[in-house]
Amino acid sequence: HAVVSPMATFGYGVYVGPGTKVAAMACLGNHCSIMANAHISHDNQLGDFVYCANSVSISGGVSIGSTTYIGANSTIREYTNIGNRAIIGMGSVVVKDVADGQIVVGNPAKPIKNLTNLKLSDGTTGNAK
Repeated sequence: HAVVSPMATFGYGVYVGPGTKVAAMACLGNHCSIMANAHISHDNQLGDFVYCANSVSISGGVSIGSTTYIGANSTIREYTNIGNRAIIGMGSVVVKDVADGQIVVGNPAKPIKNLTNLKLSDGTTGNAK
């Protein structure tokens, strides 16, 4: 079973997996999915459609933008900001802010690609959706 603080708030359609802990003052947006054995610490803000894979650990005061993916066994340092549509690779240790559309991997997590201003097949530039 999951352990959820009565002082945490959830949007619509949120899933919290078994063994997960959600601390006081955590705020999860609509349609977030938090898989098994994750830890969402105090005072975190998760946007809509955030996906946290198994055993993710998010320290206190973290802000995560909408439509962001956090890979399994990743750790995010306290008071870090993660942008919209970002991807955190499996097992990453995030110690710095992550920009919108950025893909980061490793320990410490480093950017490997940005999903904004991509060259599209028609020769124009645009953002991944």
